[in-house]
Amino acid sequence: MPLDRGDFVISPDGTISNKDGIIDKIGVFDFQNPYTLERTEGTMFTSTEPPAPSENPSLIQGYLTGSNVNPMEETTRLIWIHRTYQMMQKIIDQEAKLADEMIQRLVKIPPIA
Repeated sequence: MPLDRGDFVISPDGTISNKDGIIDKIGVFDFQNPYTLERTEGTMFTSTEPPAPSENPSLIQGYLTGSNVNPMEETTRLIWIHRTYQMMQKIIDQEAKLADEMIQRLVKIPPIA
């Protein structure tokens, strides 16, 4: 879009307009199977299936889409998973040590006459 067109507005359906009228429309597409999308470069994707125009696009002018991941929550979750793993590893090690001790005691028992 040429920058010399002045101020413009983007409507929720993707229509770009200014004081003189409609300039263009942003294409918003859906894919039947999003797992066919493959990253090509940066935020660009390609697919083996053809895209279909989105039935209900919802664009908001002036907004930036953020990540859907909460870093603090995920870090806390990762720490919890790591600590749980350490506790389970400690239990497994203790069970192995206990099994070794039991085997050693059984070996030392004299046979019954």
